[in-house]
Amino acid sequence: MDKRGVYLIAAIILALTAIFLIHSYVQSERQKILELAKRKGVVEVVVAKKDIPAKTKISSNMLALVRVPSKRLEPEALSSIDSIVGKIAKRDIIEGEQIKASLLMIPGSQKTLSLKIPEGKRAITIPVDKISSIEGMIRPGDSVDIVGSFSIPAKTQKGETISQTMVIPMFEDVLVLAVGTKVEAVSLGREEKEPPTTITLALTPEQASLITYATEIGKIKLLLRSKFDTQTAFKREPVTIDKLWEKLLGIKQVIPTPPPPPKTVEVYKGTEKSSVVVEKE
Repeated sequence: MDKRGVYLIAAIILALTAIFLIHSYVQSERQKILELAKRKGVVEVVVAKKDIPAKTKISSNMLALVRVPSKRLEPEALSSIDSIVGKIAKRDIIEGEQIKASLLMIPGSQKTLSLKIPEGKRAITIPVDKISSIEGMIRPGDSVDIVGSFSIPAKTQKGETISQTMVIPMFEDVLVLAVGTKVEAVSLGREEKEPPTTITLALTPEQASLITYATEIGKIKLLLRSKFDTQTAFKREPVTIDKLWEKLLGIKQVIPTPPPPPKTVEVYKGTEKSSVVVEKE
């Protein structure tokens, strides 16, 4: 290595050493100032820079570090902004109020369902059975697709009206908020003896209205998604008995050509006119 390289490495080492020493000095002086302030009865505390509504995730722009007389320091008041950022406000915090540990909670640490609902979604509980809940193996935090099964009126080739079953894919990648009364996932070795009778899902208000009506007139089934499945393409193609035969056996429904209208002859009796069907020979 030439001398220029040695000098460059030495310069870098000296620069890093200088930065470290300066940082240590600044921290030392700051600590001395804080100690002096304490002796003079002044301490630093974090306060709300503006009103913080309950259930709000706190960010740094909502907080300020101020100095107050030690006699005005409230119990559990915090002096580090970093220790507060990302926490959730348990209640409304007014502007200027000292931030105390008792006012905060860690996201996901509480079993309050409302804190687990994504923004813009609503929690809705639907009834399920062993089949639709996949024998109780769905857990809070899982994602599911929702399929509805309905009876609809249909016409036969003879023109008769019958009831036909139609299966429709409704929604995809829906978050499961709770299974029964459980909002926390349990290990597979601790599952309940009986499958749940209800599952709570996170849906938009419009989706919630649609699934409410769907459960009134039909049946709902849940399709458990893989945790590694990121595919969101969802083909909402209804499935009927004709579609089933077409997909499985390649048999398409043949719609018969309607017969031609019968030939008629107009017959006049006096001033009255009538039509008579001419039978084929």
